[in-house]
Amino acid sequence: MYAAMRVRGHTTSFMLDAIAGIDTALWDIKGKAFNTRVCDLLGGPFSDKLPAYIRACSGANPDERIAQSAEYRQRGFNAFKLFMDGEPDETLWLLDGVRERLDANTRIFVDALWRF
Repeated sequence: MYAAMRVRGHTTSFMLDAIAGIDTALWDIKGKAFNTRVCDLLGGPFSDKLPAYIRACSGANPDERIAQSAEYRQRGFNAFKLFMDGEPDETLWLLDGVRERLDANTRIFVDALWRF
């Protein structure tokens, strides 16, 4: 499906969401047909815990987003996902600010929003 859309110039946006929805539905159908969990179809569970992360700290500016990430860190969260929703330099500044404010055990992810 992806290859068929790629030749038409559709490689991002809702097309990938639609393909993901169909893929998920097909795995669900197969799981129901075999009366088993999808994770078992894919080789079985690999963990009994599911890590969580904070997605997109909000704020009007990077300083507010950094402060909010620090608040979440104090509440026990140790992983954050930042979005490259501005210029690359702004995102790097935000990343550096979060890294400086939080401890070294904090995991930080960056979603470049298909910019690369």
